Amino acid sequence: MSDCRIAGPGKTKFQFWPIVITVVMVMTGSFGFWLTAALTKDKTIEDIQKKTRQNLELFNVYLTEKIAHFSGYPLILAENSLIIDFCANQGDAGAVNSFLTQFNSSIAASVSYILNKDGVAIASSNWDSKESFIGKDYAFRQYYKKTIKGVRSGYVAMGLVSKEPGYYASYPVRKDGKVIGVAVVKNKLDSLKLGTEEIQGTLLIADENDVIFASNDDLFNFYTMRRLPDSVLSEIKKSKQYEGVDLVPLPVKSEVIHKGTKIITLSQSVVTEQREVRYVMEMVYTQENGWNVYLLSEIVGLDKKIFVNRAIAASVIAVIFIVVLVLIKVKVRKMKKKFIEQRKELERMITERTRELQMSNETLIESQTELEAAYGRMNDDMIELQRMTATLKESEERFRLIAESVSDVIWTLDASMDSFTYVSPSIAALRGFTVDEAVHEPFKEALTPASYAYARDILAQKLACFKESGDIDCISERIEVEQTCKDGRIIPVEVVISAITTDGGQIKEFVGISRDISERRKEEEKLKYRSTHDSMTGLYNRAYFDAELARIAHGRQFPVSFIVADLDGLKRVNDSIGHEAGDRLIKGAATVLNMAFRGSDVVARTGGDEFLIILNMTDEESAVKSIERIRMHQTEYNENNGGLPVSISLGMSTARTSEEIDTALKEADKRMYDDKVSRKQQRVG
Repeated sequence: MSDCRIAGPGKTKFQFWPIVITVVMVMTGSFGFWLTAALTKDKTIEDIQKKTRQNLELFNVYLTEKIAHFSGYPLILAENSLIIDFCANQGDAGAVNSFLTQFNSSIAASVSYILNKDGVAIASSNWDSKESFIGKDYAFRQYYKKTIKGVRSGYVAMGLVSKEPGYYASYPVRKDGKVIGVAVVKNKLDSLKLGTEEIQGTLLIADENDVIFASNDDLFNFYTMRRLPDSVLSEIKKSKQYEGVDLVPLPVKSEVIHKGTKIITLSQSVVTEQREVRYVMEMVYTQENGWNVYLLSEIVGLDKKIFVNRAIAASVIAVIFIVVLVLIKVKVRKMKKKFIEQRKELERMITERTRELQMSNETLIESQTELEAAYGRMNDDMIELQRMTATLKESEERFRLIAESVSDVIWTLDASMDSFTYVSPSIAALRGFTVDEAVHEPFKEALTPASYAYARDILAQKLACFKESGDIDCISERIEVEQTCKDGRIIPVEVVISAITTDGGQIKEFVGISRDISERRKEEEKLKYRSTHDSMTGLYNRAYFDAELARIAHGRQFPVSFIVADLDGLKRVNDSIGHEAGDRLIKGAATVLNMAFRGSDVVARTGGDEFLIILNMTDEESAVKSIERIRMHQTEYNENNGGLPVSISLGMSTARTSEEIDTALKEADKRMYDDKVSRKQQRVG
């Protein structure tokens, strides 16, 4: 009778626990497969989005500098005395046409021309060709309508004569403060584009109506990013902006937002070779001319990555469950063996006590007490098994957290913000410390003093927000700090902070993920340098010069002197010897100017052969001495360097107030031109 009661429950228990483990394994494996696919997709799209945004921002700097360069061409024409006199008096156009032809050739533009105040072309660089613009009425063009009101313009349109698209940069020609004409330079759109290998994606440049007019893949040209309203299409047709071109929208099959990232799918058409192509799309808006610049990065290899990561996850899960299964099986065997031994002992005790029952009631009571004690020990063993299972579950949760971001440093910080409770092994690659060293390092010593104060303030604010609202999302934050390395270096680090709470709703510890952003900082510095310096000479570029001029105009550090320098004979050298010789001549001129000025002066290359110098807190007398230094270093350079001699025409003027800056620049340009004419006459004489 005793055997049936004990063996029955025990046998049932040992039959069903493998089934329970199998069900748990299947459920956990299914969840792991789903989670692996989701995380792989998120990480792949996030990586593509970051790279796409980085490339797009890099190209936007290039495009802004290129458009600024184009905008300077009509300005040079509009401020030329020959052009101004011609627009005012309508004299002989021969000299103006010849000048425009030379100018257009030097800047490699499509065509340069002058419109009178009625919008009719009165001079053009293509005056002697059958496609001459002279006499053509362009009053309907948007760039004319805007520029005749005194505002510079940049406009993309299809050429009515050439049937080729171009970027029309225009500037008002003024005399005595009145607009008397418009200077226009049509630039080739090819110079705005970068190759696919350079930009790493499909680049689309669209105008203010989202019409794609330039791309590194010509198949995308003259599509629209969206379906345009009939009223907009009518306006485009009326202005003849894209004469002879059918504007149809891109064949977008679907457009979704995946965790803040826009993904579009293009269906089969002339722009794709497959049935469907998915892209991550990023866009940046250019403030100056209202363009939208898009970059499409194709999503490739996602299914393969998901398959590989699922295989890895399956292997890890299988190993974990095998280990757990083995441990549980060993434990169960021990318990089963112990249970059998206890059962045998119990049976022996019952048999003995049964015989002794006849002898004494007291003996029977002792047997019952020992039996209860045996059952108590069995209950203690079951409680210990439950505790071990809970510990194993907690360890698995921590393993999952580490596995998700193994390339970055994962750490936990106690709620008092004093000590680390955990640091992942990636700390060795980031800062050179072992895990043990990092865990025992105080939080205060892991950061620079300024970063520690900043981080502690942020955490204190987030903790106060959580205590007030009870919302755990209050703790989430992304910050940038500086950390000290074991070798003494200081590195910039991006940190994402969150928190873990107790069952009672209190902060148990902070959780952070740290990433080294040193390379990103270096790229930002390189980008800043390229946006303010001329790539050939290393001097400041036109964009930096204009920004510095605006800063001076709003300041009080006067007087300020300006020197206009123009490299003589550059076009003749380019035409007769070649552009490599011309480039050496430009670099030689830059060397001479750098030798002549102090570090606080702004020396900028603002055109092909034009340089502008800003001398802060410098009067006329000191500026004259600066020109003498240029002449001295020019002579010294020509004596010490073989090859073509450097010859620079110079003009100087001084502004004592911000209102005099424009006048001073024009006066310096005039004096430079007078110097060029005078020196040319001396050489002829």
